[in-house]
Amino acid sequence: MVAIATTASLAVAYCVGGVAAIYIVRFEKLESSNIYARTEGTSGGNWTITMKVKNTGSADTTIDDIFLNGVSFVSLARNKAKYRYGAEGWKYSSSNASVLIVIASGSSVNIQLNFVKEAFSTNPPSAGTTTEVKLHTVSGQNYLMAVMLP
Repeated sequence: MVAIATTASLAVAYCVGGVAAIYIVRFEKLESSNIYARTEGTSGGNWTITMKVKNTGSADTTIDDIFLNGVSFVSLARNKAKYRYGAEGWKYSSSNASVLIVIASGSSVNIQLNFVKEAFSTNPPSAGTTTEVKLHTVSGQNYLMAVMLP
């Protein structure tokens, strides 16, 4: 009788443990420890924003768009804006290409955005103003940062 009760209790424990494992939630969480902007060239109106982004969540994440002052990076004028991350080369904005930056859980990546004010069809950024940078992920999360353009 004791053996049957022990076996039944072990079976229940394994079932409950298995069900509990299903409900463990994996999540993404991006944090920026450093963001800054610098002017490129001598004529003004050309900036590079550099940011270090770390995924402190328990799941890998993919950034699928970057917004500058509410404007999607892929909608900026072609060949007027580009981005790169890690050891990747520059990738130019284009209406038929999306931003894809994968960040593994616990990993950090340096992201650079280079753009000229002519990339914006309306309300271009200018020196001395704060620019909002929003990272959008495939899970629908948005991560906001702000940087002053020199």
